[in-house]
Amino acid sequence: MAFPAGRGRMLTGTMPQRALICLLFSASDLGLAIESVETLRAIGFDGPVLAQGDGPEASFPREQVARLVAVLGSSPGWNQTRVGYRANARSLARLLARSVALPDWDVLIKMDPDALIFHPDLFAAIDAARAEGAAAIGVFRRNAAGGSRPSPHLARRMLLDLVPGAPCYRVPDGALRPSLARPRYLRHLAAARRNGLAAGEHLLGGLYAVARTAVEDALRLGFCEDCDGPVGLYSGEDLILSVYLAAAGHAFGELHFDARGQPRDGRRAWIQFAPPCRLPAGLDPSRLCAIHPVKAGDPLRAACLAAART
Repeated sequence: MAFPAGRGRMLTGTMPQRALICLLFSASDLGLAIESVETLRAIGFDGPVLAQGDGPEASFPREQVARLVAVLGSSPGWNQTRVGYRANARSLARLLARSVALPDWDVLIKMDPDALIFHPDLFAAIDAARAEGAAAIGVFRRNAAGGSRPSPHLARRMLLDLVPGAPCYRVPDGALRPSLARPRYLRHLAAARRNGLAAGEHLLGGLYAVARTAVEDALRLGFCEDCDGPVGLYSGEDLILSVYLAAAGHAFGELHFDARGQPRDGRRAWIQFAPPCRLPAGLDPSRLCAIHPVKAGDPLRAACLAAART
Protein backbone atom coordinates (compact mmCIF):
# COMPACT_ATOMS: atom_id res chain seq x y z
CA MET A 1 0.00 0.00 0.00
CA ALA A 2 1.37 3.40 -0.92
CA PHE A 3 0.99 6.70 0.90
CA PRO A 4 0.91 9.31 -1.86
CA ALA A 5 1.44 12.98 -1.18
CA GLY A 6 -1.46 14.85 0.40
CA ARG A 7 -2.71 15.13 3.93
CA GLY A 8 -3.99 11.79 5.10
CA ARG A 9 -4.69 10.30 1.69
CA MET A 10 -4.03 6.59 1.29
CA LEU A 11 -4.90 4.25 -1.52
CA THR A 12 -6.53 0.93 -0.75
CA GLY A 13 -7.33 -0.68 -4.07
CA THR A 14 -9.28 1.93 -6.00
CA MET A 15 -10.97 3.50 -2.98
CA PRO A 16 -9.37 6.67 -1.63
CA GLN A 17 -9.57 7.23 2.11
CA ARG A 18 -8.71 10.45 3.88
CA ALA A 19 -8.14 9.84 7.56
CA LEU A 20 -8.01 12.02 10.64
CA ILE A 21 -6.57 10.45 13.78
CA CYS A 22 -7.62 11.53 17.28
CA LEU A 23 -5.89 10.69 20.53
CA LEU A 24 -6.66 11.41 24.20
CA PHE A 25 -3.83 11.48 26.73
CA SER A 26 -3.09 12.24 30.37
CA ALA A 27 0.14 13.34 32.04
CA SER A 28 0.97 9.74 32.91
CA ASP A 29 0.76 8.45 29.34
CA LEU A 30 2.06 11.45 27.37
CA GLY A 31 5.24 9.52 26.54
CA LEU A 32 3.17 6.71 25.04
CA ALA A 33 1.14 9.23 23.04
CA ILE A 34 4.31 10.71 21.54
CA GLU A 35 5.59 7.25 20.60
CA SER A 36 2.26 6.31 19.03
CA VAL A 37 2.23 9.43 16.82
CA GLU A 38 5.90 8.93 15.91
CA THR A 39 5.00 5.40 14.79
CA LEU A 40 2.21 6.74 12.57
CA ARG A 41 4.69 9.08 10.93
CA ALA A 42 7.21 6.26 10.56
CA ILE A 43 4.80 4.21 8.43
CA GLY A 44 4.13 7.21 6.20
CA PHE A 45 0.90 8.67 7.60
CA ASP A 46 1.19 12.40 6.88
CA GLY A 47 -2.39 13.35 7.69
CA PRO A 48 -3.72 15.35 10.60
CA VAL A 49 -3.50 13.98 14.14
CA LEU A 50 -5.51 15.81 16.82
CA ALA A 51 -4.69 15.26 20.48
CA GLN A 52 -6.40 16.36 23.68
CA GLY A 53 -4.63 16.50 27.04
CA ASP A 54 -6.59 15.87 30.23
CA GLY A 55 -5.68 19.01 32.14
CA PRO A 56 -4.10 22.42 31.57
CA GLU A 57 -0.88 22.54 29.57
CA ALA A 58 1.09 23.73 32.61
CA SER A 59 0.43 20.39 34.36
CA PHE A 60 2.36 18.46 31.69
CA PRO A 61 6.16 18.16 31.35
CA ARG A 62 7.31 21.00 29.09
CA GLU A 63 9.90 18.97 27.14
CA GLN A 64 7.42 16.21 26.37
CA VAL A 65 4.82 18.75 25.23
CA ALA A 66 7.39 20.23 22.84
CA ARG A 67 8.08 16.76 21.41
CA LEU A 68 4.38 16.11 20.93
CA VAL A 69 3.85 19.43 19.17
CA ALA A 70 6.77 18.65 16.85
CA VAL A 71 5.43 15.27 15.78
CA LEU A 72 1.81 16.44 15.55
CA GLY A 73 2.69 19.50 13.52
CA SER A 74 0.20 21.49 15.62
CA SER A 75 -0.62 22.17 19.26
CA PRO A 76 -2.82 19.73 21.16
CA GLY A 77 -5.97 20.85 22.90
CA TRP A 78 -6.06 21.06 26.69
CA ASN A 79 -8.86 20.54 29.19
CA GLN A 80 -9.18 23.53 31.52
CA THR A 81 -9.31 21.10 34.42
CA ARG A 82 -8.61 17.38 34.65
CA VAL A 83 -11.74 15.27 34.13
CA GLY A 84 -10.31 11.79 34.72
CA TYR A 85 -11.10 8.46 33.12
CA ARG A 86 -14.76 8.34 34.12
CA ALA A 87 -15.54 11.62 32.33
CA ASN A 88 -13.25 11.13 29.34
CA ALA A 89 -16.27 11.54 27.05
CA ARG A 90 -15.84 15.25 27.81
CA SER A 91 -12.31 15.10 26.38
CA LEU A 92 -13.55 13.25 23.29
CA ALA A 93 -16.33 15.80 22.84
CA ARG A 94 -13.74 18.57 22.61
CA LEU A 95 -11.74 16.56 20.08
CA LEU A 96 -14.78 15.88 17.92
CA ALA A 97 -15.76 19.54 17.97
CA ARG A 98 -12.27 20.42 16.73
CA SER A 99 -12.33 17.66 14.13
CA VAL A 100 -15.47 18.78 12.29
CA ALA A 101 -13.94 22.23 11.85
CA LEU A 102 -11.21 20.66 9.68
CA PRO A 103 -11.77 19.99 5.97
CA ASP A 104 -10.58 17.12 3.80
CA TRP A 105 -11.15 14.02 5.89
CA ASP A 106 -13.64 11.19 5.49
CA VAL A 107 -13.01 8.92 8.47
CA LEU A 108 -11.91 9.61 12.04
CA ILE A 109 -9.73 7.03 13.79
CA LYS A 110 -9.65 7.32 17.55
CA MET A 111 -6.83 5.57 19.41
CA ASP A 112 -5.61 5.38 22.99
CA PRO A 113 -2.00 6.29 23.83
CA ASP A 114 -1.22 2.63 24.50
CA ALA A 115 -2.42 1.64 21.03
CA LEU A 116 -0.04 1.36 18.08
CA ILE A 117 -0.82 1.55 14.36
CA PHE A 118 2.31 0.24 12.70
CA HIS A 119 1.27 -1.00 9.25
CA PRO A 120 -1.04 0.57 6.61
CA ASP A 121 -3.19 -2.58 6.42
CA LEU A 122 -5.15 -1.09 9.32
CA PHE A 123 -6.50 1.55 6.95
CA ALA A 124 -7.35 -1.12 4.38
CA ALA A 125 -9.41 -3.01 6.99
CA ILE A 126 -11.33 0.17 7.81
CA ASP A 127 -11.93 0.84 4.12
CA ALA A 128 -13.22 -2.71 3.65
CA ALA A 129 -15.68 -2.34 6.54
CA ARG A 130 -16.92 0.96 5.14
CA ALA A 131 -17.43 -0.68 1.75
CA GLU A 132 -19.70 -3.19 3.54
CA GLY A 133 -21.85 -0.29 4.75
CA ALA A 134 -20.46 0.28 8.24
CA ALA A 135 -20.00 3.83 9.52
CA ALA A 136 -18.61 2.82 12.94
CA ILE A 137 -15.86 0.19 12.87
CA GLY A 138 -14.01 -1.46 15.72
CA VAL A 139 -14.27 -4.27 18.23
CA PHE A 140 -18.03 -4.44 18.56
CA ARG A 141 -19.74 -7.82 19.03
CA ARG A 142 -16.69 -10.06 18.49
CA ASN A 143 -13.34 -9.88 20.21
CA ALA A 144 -9.98 -10.25 18.49
CA ALA A 145 -9.99 -14.01 18.95
CA GLY A 146 -13.44 -14.32 17.37
CA GLY A 147 -15.46 -14.85 20.54
CA SER A 148 -18.54 -12.86 21.54
CA ARG A 149 -18.35 -9.82 23.80
CA PRO A 150 -21.11 -10.25 26.40
CA SER A 151 -21.48 -7.18 28.61
CA PRO A 152 -24.12 -7.87 31.31
CA HIS A 153 -22.26 -5.70 33.84
CA LEU A 154 -22.45 -2.73 31.48
CA ALA A 155 -26.12 -3.40 30.79
CA ARG A 156 -26.77 -3.31 34.55
CA ARG A 157 -24.97 0.03 34.85
CA MET A 158 -27.09 1.45 32.04
CA LEU A 159 -30.27 0.30 33.75
CA LEU A 160 -29.16 1.84 37.06
CA ASP A 161 -28.58 5.17 35.30
CA LEU A 162 -32.32 5.24 34.60
CA VAL A 163 -33.14 5.24 38.33
CA PRO A 164 -33.64 8.70 39.89
CA GLY A 165 -31.24 9.15 42.77
CA ALA A 166 -28.81 6.50 41.53
CA PRO A 167 -25.18 7.53 42.04
CA CYS A 168 -23.14 9.57 39.60
CA TYR A 169 -19.38 9.98 39.48
CA ARG A 170 -17.86 13.16 40.83
CA VAL A 171 -15.35 14.72 38.44
CA PRO A 172 -12.39 14.28 38.49
CA ASP A 173 -11.81 12.04 41.52
CA GLY A 174 -14.42 9.45 40.52
CA ALA A 175 -16.19 9.41 43.88
CA LEU A 176 -19.80 8.19 43.71
CA ARG A 177 -22.56 10.45 45.01
CA PRO A 178 -26.37 10.03 44.84
CA SER A 179 -27.87 12.37 42.26
CA LEU A 180 -31.36 13.21 41.06
CA ALA A 181 -29.87 14.53 37.80
CA ARG A 182 -29.58 11.85 35.14
CA PRO A 183 -26.92 11.41 32.43
CA ARG A 184 -28.07 13.07 29.23
CA TYR A 185 -27.24 10.16 26.92
CA LEU A 186 -30.37 8.48 28.29
CA ARG A 187 -32.58 10.68 26.09
CA HIS A 188 -31.20 8.84 23.04
CA LEU A 189 -31.32 5.36 24.51
CA ALA A 190 -34.72 4.40 23.08
CA ALA A 191 -33.67 5.37 19.55
CA ALA A 192 -30.39 3.48 19.90
CA ARG A 193 -32.25 0.37 21.07
CA ARG A 194 -34.76 0.64 18.20
CA ASN A 195 -31.82 0.74 15.80
CA GLY A 196 -30.41 -2.51 17.16
CA LEU A 197 -27.94 -1.50 19.90
CA ALA A 198 -28.37 -3.86 22.83
CA ALA A 199 -27.79 -2.60 26.37
CA GLY A 200 -24.04 -2.46 27.02
CA GLU A 201 -22.96 -2.93 23.40
CA HIS A 202 -20.26 -0.53 22.27
CA LEU A 203 -17.15 -0.03 20.17
CA LEU A 204 -14.08 -0.80 22.28
CA GLY A 205 -12.35 2.51 22.93
CA GLY A 206 -8.73 1.41 22.41
CA LEU A 207 -9.00 1.91 18.64
CA TYR A 208 -12.03 2.49 16.43
CA ALA A 209 -13.04 4.40 13.30
CA VAL A 210 -16.09 6.55 12.58
CA ALA A 211 -17.15 8.06 9.25
CA ARG A 212 -17.31 11.83 9.15
CA THR A 213 -21.05 11.81 8.50
CA ALA A 214 -21.57 9.73 11.65
CA VAL A 215 -19.41 12.08 13.74
CA GLU A 216 -21.41 15.03 12.48
CA ASP A 217 -24.70 13.27 13.27
CA ALA A 218 -23.56 12.48 16.83
CA LEU A 219 -22.73 16.14 17.34
CA ARG A 220 -26.10 17.20 15.93
CA LEU A 221 -27.75 14.97 18.54
CA GLY A 222 -25.94 16.95 21.25
CA PHE A 223 -23.02 14.67 22.10
CA CYS A 224 -20.67 17.55 22.96
CA GLU A 225 -23.14 19.43 25.16
CA ASP A 226 -24.48 16.29 26.82
CA CYS A 227 -21.03 15.10 27.87
CA ASP A 228 -20.72 18.13 30.15
CA GLY A 229 -23.70 16.85 32.15
CA PRO A 230 -23.83 14.27 34.95
CA VAL A 231 -21.51 11.26 34.64
CA GLY A 232 -23.46 8.10 35.38
CA LEU A 233 -22.37 4.57 36.16
CA TYR A 234 -22.42 3.88 32.41
CA SER A 235 -19.45 6.06 31.61
CA GLY A 236 -16.53 6.17 29.19
CA GLU A 237 -16.28 7.85 25.80
CA ASP A 238 -16.66 4.60 23.84
CA LEU A 239 -19.86 3.61 25.65
CA ILE A 240 -21.50 7.00 25.31
CA LEU A 241 -20.49 7.70 21.71
CA SER A 242 -21.83 4.29 20.63
CA VAL A 243 -25.30 5.27 21.91
CA TYR A 244 -25.29 8.45 19.80
CA LEU A 245 -24.02 6.66 16.68
CA ALA A 246 -26.74 4.03 17.01
CA ALA A 247 -29.43 6.61 17.77
CA ALA A 248 -28.48 8.38 14.54
CA GLY A 249 -29.05 5.14 12.65
CA HIS A 250 -25.48 4.30 11.67
CA ALA A 251 -24.34 0.73 11.10
CA PHE A 252 -21.56 -0.88 13.13
CA GLY A 253 -18.89 -3.11 11.61
CA GLU A 254 -16.16 -5.37 12.96
CA LEU A 255 -12.52 -4.38 12.56
CA HIS A 256 -11.17 -7.92 12.81
CA PHE A 257 -13.76 -9.76 10.71
CA ASP A 258 -15.66 -9.14 7.49
CA ALA A 259 -19.42 -9.32 6.98
CA ARG A 260 -19.15 -13.10 6.38
CA GLY A 261 -17.38 -13.56 9.71
CA GLN A 262 -14.01 -14.27 8.13
CA PRO A 263 -10.73 -12.59 9.21
CA ARG A 264 -10.01 -9.54 7.10
CA ASP A 265 -7.34 -9.72 4.41
CA GLY A 266 -3.80 -8.55 5.04
CA ARG A 267 -2.14 -8.03 8.38
CA ARG A 268 -4.45 -8.38 11.36
CA ALA A 269 -5.30 -5.89 14.06
CA TRP A 270 -5.30 -7.19 17.64
CA ILE A 271 -7.42 -4.90 19.80
CA GLN A 272 -8.42 -6.06 23.28
CA PHE A 273 -9.65 -4.38 26.46
CA ALA A 274 -6.98 -4.87 29.12
CA PRO A 275 -3.26 -5.70 29.19
CA PRO A 276 -1.32 -7.82 28.73
CA CYS A 277 -1.92 -8.73 25.10
CA ARG A 278 -1.48 -12.46 24.66
CA LEU A 279 -1.28 -13.29 20.98
CA PRO A 280 -2.28 -16.79 19.86
CA ALA A 281 0.39 -19.18 18.65
CA GLY A 282 1.65 -18.29 15.19
CA LEU A 283 0.65 -14.63 15.41
CA ASP A 284 3.49 -12.17 15.95
CA PRO A 285 4.04 -8.45 15.23
CA SER A 286 5.23 -9.19 11.69
CA ARG A 287 1.66 -10.33 10.92
CA LEU A 288 -0.09 -7.44 12.71
CA CYS A 289 -0.99 -3.90 11.64
CA ALA A 290 -2.24 -2.47 14.96
CA ILE A 291 -2.44 -3.47 18.61
CA HIS A 292 -3.97 -2.33 21.91
CA PRO A 293 -3.02 -2.14 24.74
CA VAL A 294 0.79 -2.29 24.98
CA LYS A 295 2.34 -0.37 27.85
CA ALA A 296 5.82 1.05 28.32
CA GLY A 297 8.31 -1.73 29.08
CA ASP A 298 6.16 -4.42 27.45
CA PRO A 299 8.42 -6.50 25.15
CA LEU A 300 5.48 -6.79 22.74
CA ARG A 301 5.39 -3.00 22.39
CA ALA A 302 9.10 -2.99 21.54
CA ALA A 303 8.53 -5.73 18.94
CA CYS A 304 5.69 -3.78 17.33
CA LEU A 305 7.77 -0.60 17.22
CA ALA A 306 10.55 -2.57 15.55
CA ALA A 307 8.03 -3.94 13.01
CA ALA A 308 7.05 -0.36 12.11
CA ARG A 309 10.63 0.36 11.11
CA THR A 310 10.97 -2.65 8.77
